[in-house]
Amino acid sequence: MSSTYNNRFKRYYDTNIQDEDFKQKKRHSSYKSSAKTFVNRYATVDELEELAELIQENLKKRY
Repeated sequence: MSSTYNNRFKRYYDTNIQDEDFKQKKRHSSYKSSAKTFVNRYATVDELEELAELIQENLKKRY
């Protein structure tokens, strides 16, 4: 069963790898995953507070 899934995934990935939106989504997903790992495992309280401040500043600039 897993080989069937892997083959299906490979076909899906091969057909979509040329699509720029797919690349962007994949990149965003990787960044998001890395950020979650950092926040959940490695970040200190000070780093999280700094991150929260940066997010607030960025939101103020946008809106």
